[in-house]
Amino acid sequence: MNPSVEKVIIPSSDDPFKGGGVGGKHTHIRLLASGLENLGVKVGTIYPHETVGFKLITRYPGALSRRLVTSKEKRVESWGQEKLELLRRSVRESDLDCQVLNPQDTLSLQVVASEMERRKVHIPMVLTVHGYYVREMVSAEGLDPTSPSVEKQLQEELSSYALASRIICVDSRIRDYISNQANIDRERMEVLPNAVDTLTFHPLPGPGMKALRRSLDVPGEAKILLCPRRLVPKNGVEFAIRAMAPITKKHPEAILLIAGDGPQRSHLHKVIADFGLEGHIILLGSVPHRTIPSYFQCSDIVLIPSTPSFGVEEATSLSMLEGMACGKPVIVSNIGGLKETITDGVNGFKVSAGDPDAIAERVIYIFDHKDVRESIALSGLEYVRKNHSHLVHAQKVLSQYKLAVRND
Repeated sequence: MNPSVEKVIIPSSDDPFKGGGVGGKHTHIRLLASGLENLGVKVGTIYPHETVGFKLITRYPGALSRRLVTSKEKRVESWGQEKLELLRRSVRESDLDCQVLNPQDTLSLQVVASEMERRKVHIPMVLTVHGYYVREMVSAEGLDPTSPSVEKQLQEELSSYALASRIICVDSRIRDYISNQANIDRERMEVLPNAVDTLTFHPLPGPGMKALRRSLDVPGEAKILLCPRRLVPKNGVEFAIRAMAPITKKHPEAILLIAGDGPQRSHLHKVIADFGLEGHIILLGSVPHRTIPSYFQCSDIVLIPSTPSFGVEEATSLSMLEGMACGKPVIVSNIGGLKETITDGVNGFKVSAGDPDAIAERVIYIFDHKDVRESIALSGLEYVRKNHSHLVHAQKVLSQYKLAVRND
């Protein structure tokens, strides 16, 4: 029996369209929806919508009261409660008319499960796990991992995995984490690395490079490094900055573009000043996803310098795949899903996490060896087109939906 899946609803604890849809998870949701619709599957989404009433009654008073709270853990907990209530409202307003629900995080999984119990209905849920939900919050917000609030949220996360019929993990390390920490049978899990839209992210023909750089106000003759990373500790942006000191000694025309924003912005400005690199590094801030392909296309090398933080390791970085799809050599940290994707010296380069000297050495080597640069770029492009097309990925996800329905 091959069960039919005519419609799927994708719940998420945050808005995948807000601010141009910046971020890997948001891009994943939009690409998956596009791929499924291409296969004839109807797709709905559920995510928090901030109404005017919610802002006036809850959001603004909550924000004001949090200014008086000295505990960072308590402030984040208060903000999380607002987010939870907003998500509950959105779920309650949904008809849940589908064959499969595909939550994109454990919070939306819990809320949807609670709503189905309230309505006395049952729909199979396939959970997609993009990372370590609570650990990433601890890393991004600088929380105390031993605080009662964090411990409570971690236990809620771990217990929620049992609610899913099947679980899709974006790398094998996440699968192992769920299996070991939440005691979930590996037979219920599938590792499906992230995908990329190879129609949007593609190499730019040589003659168009100067015009593109001019339109982006990027020096036409510079050697451009792109680090498309949110400014949080686990993304290791500081190590890309530190690597620019030896790089610019050998190649003074080198410029690092950093596409992303976050809580480390002021700290990174200080690092740039300490190394005297103001003329070689440009902080672009948050770049909308519709614009980011141009920055990949105008660059020479893409850096993904992620580093472990509170047990969090980078999964299959969408930015890495986008760089490869644009025909650029990528240099990644040898951790998580990055090391599972890159074969060193074949379709990219791997370096030790947190090692700016290793990054610099690889960058200089690529700049100095045009034949290697072109070979690596071509190999990476072919690899992504073969293994990470969003249309192929959607077919694999659909197979997981059908398996959940059949086994339900």
